Amino acid sequence: MKELSYADQHIVTSDQIADRVLEYAKLLGRANTADTLSLPAVNASGDVHTVDLLIGPASQITAVAADADLAEIASSATLADIDQRIRAVQPERAVVGEAAVADAYDPDLPWAGEEQE
Repeated sequence: MKELSYADQHIVTSDQIADRVLEYAKLLGRANTADTLSLPAVNASGDVHTVDLLIGPASQITAVAADADLAEIASSATLADIDQRIRAVQPERAVVGEAAVADAYDPDLPWAGEEQE
């Protein structure tokens, strides 16, 4: 279990959820956008409840190991949701062609806009 600290609140959740929240917050910061997440968390009495987080470029979130496992958190649906959001905010990856380097540049060919002699 990890404890997320966010806006003077301390949220205990699974290690995997905490790690994904940090990863998603980093990507949202790079994209200069924000989003709201609903996470399962454990309160001081050991009961699981839902916490809503607004995260974005100005979010300051820390994660530290929690002292003990207070309760089991069903995290597969939450992880799938965060993973989908991460994929949506990540930049598209460029496709690299397979042209040979020698074919890509010929010093004897004129540059675009140059007149040939």
